[in-house]
Amino acid sequence: MELMASHEWRFQLDGDEYHVNTIIELFLPEVIILSKDGEPACLIMRQGTSNMEEVVSAATELLAKLNAIAYTIYPNHENVRLGRVTCYDEAGRPMNQVIQPAGIPSRARVSNGNVGAHYLPAAETVPELDRALYIFGSLPHEWRSLYVVLEVIRGAHKDDDFLKGWGKRIDAFKATAGSYRAIGIHARHGDLGGALQPQMTLQEANDLIRTLLERWIRQAVQREQKQ
Repeated sequence: MELMASHEWRFQLDGDEYHVNTIIELFLPEVIILSKDGEPACLIMRQGTSNMEEVVSAATELLAKLNAIAYTIYPNHENVRLGRVTCYDEAGRPMNQVIQPAGIPSRARVSNGNVGAHYLPAAETVPELDRALYIFGSLPHEWRSLYVVLEVIRGAHKDDDFLKGWGKRIDAFKATAGSYRAIGIHARHGDLGGALQPQMTLQEANDLIRTLLERWIRQAVQREQKQ
C-alpha cells in the first residue's frame, strides 16, 4: 500500500492498559508520545519512505524490542501490540488510518521512570543484543525461542567472562530444552537422548534468559555512559 511521502507515522498501542502504561512510562517521550487532543499514546516512526509495509515492519520490530526491555524490568509485563496507524503529511495533517485496535481496561503500575529510554539506544549499539531483544520480544517465551536467545547471548560473549558463574544454570537449561524425554514436544530435538527429567521449569528458564538480557543491557548502558 503506497502513500505519499510523509514525516511521521503514529501507531496507537493495543493491549491491556496496565502494560500499555508500562511502555509509556519507560519510553516517553523518546519513542512514545501522548497526544494533546485526547487520543491514546502512540509509538512514533519518523520515516522518509512512503511504503506502509516497510514502516509497519520497522514499527513491529521496534515495539518487540520495547516489549523485551519492559519484560526485563517488569517480569509480569505482557506484550502490547500495534493498533491503529495514522500517517501525517509534512503539514501535520492526518492522511490515512488503518488497523483499528480493540478497547482496553484501565490499570497502572508504580512508576520506575523512563529508564527504557536509556536502555534502547544503548542496546542498539550492540547488534547481537539488539537481535536478542527483537527475538525475545517477538516470540512466545517457550523452550525453543528461549534457546535461540541464549544462542545469541553465548555467541556474543564467547570471548569474555560475562557468563562466568552461570554455567550450571545454563547447562540445566540446555539439558532440559534439548530433551524430548524431559519436556516432550516442546523440546528442540526429537530423539530420545538427553535428560530423563526436566532440570529446570519453564518459568526458571524464562527468568534465566530475562536476567541475562537485563545484565547485558545494563552493561551496554554503562559502556555508553563512559564514552
